[in-house]
Amino acid sequence: MTSMTSHGLASLCLLSMVCLGTPEQVTAQQFTNASFEAWGDPASCGINTPPDSWIGFNGSGAPGVDEGNFAVCFHTIPAGAHGGTTYVRSYATVGGGEGIAQTVSGFAPGRTYQIRFYYSGSNKYGGVADGAWRTYIDGVNIDETPYYSSLQTTWSERTMTFTATNTSHEIGFRGWRTQSGTGSASLGMDDVSILPVATTSTYGASCSVGSPLVLGSNSPAIGSTWTLQGSGIEPVSSLAVFWFGSAALTPAFDLASAGAAGCFVHTNANLGAFVSPASAGTSSYSVSVPNAAALTGTELFVQMSAASTATTIGFTTSNGLASVLGA
Repeated sequence: MTSMTSHGLASLCLLSMVCLGTPEQVTAQQFTNASFEAWGDPASCGINTPPDSWIGFNGSGAPGVDEGNFAVCFHTIPAGAHGGTTYVRSYATVGGGEGIAQTVSGFAPGRTYQIRFYYSGSNKYGGVADGAWRTYIDGVNIDETPYYSSLQTTWSERTMTFTATNTSHEIGFRGWRTQSGTGSASLGMDDVSILPVATTSTYGASCSVGSPLVLGSNSPAIGSTWTLQGSGIEPVSSLAVFWFGSAALTPAFDLASAGAAGCFVHTNANLGAFVSPASAGTSSYSVSVPNAAALTGTELFVQMSAASTATTIGFTTSNGLASVLGA
């Protein structure tokens, strides 16, 4: 850990699309036909089967979701599809109405993901009771929107999280009518998506000599500022160096032979070293994470070093930090 690059490169290079050819990315996990634009005959107004790449996920007696296609069908609720020209409409009953499902692959077991979609009312067909959308993972209900009017003309966003237990999961959505209503509800849904949730965790240990350097951070959410914070820096050091890499070193590299007995390298540091001032035993370094969906799932590994009188080589090292860019 001897070279340094300029502070300003972090946002321009470290998280740019050019420089992110190196960091590890989680295998993409996403719905196919997530906006429901592909749905059988594009000129038909009465399709009553699931959208392309989806399967039916209906409650007892429910015939199947309806295509809400503004290009060929006249209706006024919602005011338009959330994305494109087409949305899913559910005939929602008290025992569970029409729904759709899809098996999605590429999950990392143990990792947390966010599911997001948009919902509204619909007057494509009848039904004016209040209703809600339920979300299912492998047939188990994990979330429910608030109950809302079938006459709601605008789109509302719904997000929820789940932790993957397998590399593939069936994710389903089904409309439900409120228990207190009569008849059926008519519910719209559009633009479903999956994103890994931003996470940060520590690994490895700081040096066993000198003042222990401790590195932590917030979670690096897309479109936000990721701030790394180091503490335990000795008064002799006016600077701290933050080392970014695409992989963790396990086992860690022992620095005893380099003159830093009790210290270890925890990252391959192939993405650069960035310098930040240290004061009163602390230092921080911030990176602007671009609002780019393509970055979600990228894994980065960081470690900090700072000058010290406790080692022959003249510096000590912190624990490692493992972070995943996400929602």
